[in-house]
Amino acid sequence: QAGIDVAVVSGGEVWVHAGTYYERLTLPPFVYLYGGFSGTETARDGRDWAANTTILDGQSGGSVVTVLPGERISAIDGFTIRNGRGKSGGGVYCPSSSPMILNNIITGNSASSDGGGIFSGNSFSPVISNNTIKGNIVTGDNSQGGGISCENSSSTITNNTIRDNRASVYGGGIYFESGTPTIANNTIIANGGAYGGGVYCSSSSGTLANNMIIANGASYGGGVYCVSSSLTIAGNTIVANSAVHGGGGIYHYGSSPAVTNTIVAFNSSGICQSNAKTPSL
Repeated sequence: QAGIDVAVVSGGEVWVHAGTYYERLTLPPFVYLYGGFSGTETARDGRDWAANTTILDGQSGGSVVTVLPGERISAIDGFTIRNGRGKSGGGVYCPSSSPMILNNIITGNSASSDGGGIFSGNSFSPVISNNTIKGNIVTGDNSQGGGISCENSSSTITNNTIRDNRASVYGGGIYFESGTPTIANNTIIANGGAYGGGVYCSSSSGTLANNMIIANGASYGGGVYCVSSSLTIAGNTIVANSAVHGGGGIYHYGSSPAVTNTIVAFNSSGICQSNAKTPSL
């Protein structure tokens, strides 16, 4: 944290040596925090964040990384973020902020309300890309987003592996409400929730494109659950998902998604509609 405090005077990059750091960080605007350094690099492009593991361990004392409010003017890049626990955003908590969350492993975190791995709320355009988000959980009577929870946001969620996350209610892998997300080129696998094992989308438009949505499970909407939304669902592979009551592949309630060029196959059931809306196929 001391290195970040120095950088925030005028903003800038903080390079972090490989190792395990038992602490929780607050990331202010204009600070770009990079892990994965061996200590010999002279340029950021010389680091190997996959080989030089840099761990932030929250010791179950709160969110591991909290991003202070601001636009897309900060970054957390190249870390393993683990063992966080909070009401929202056990791994990364982003209220009214739009950071870049890149090249991280976000694992083993928990929340009691929103976003076991990542929570982003009232944020214009956060970028969540090239991360592995696995083994996170959100519990509670109205819990949302085992891996990622985004509310009132136009997030870009691309090129991530989102697997083995759990929500006791909504959106095992990704939960999205009230926004225009771009969710593209992700592998969303083996997540679980009561509504929307892989992806849950409420009161939103936006795009779900070119994702692999595989082996997720739910009571309703094993792969994707849409409610009151007009999501464009294009170019996805939605296979081997299961739902106890309906929509093993896709379940939509009061929604009119446009489903094009998408493989929906080998699920417990295909596409289920409820409340008199018809998808565009």
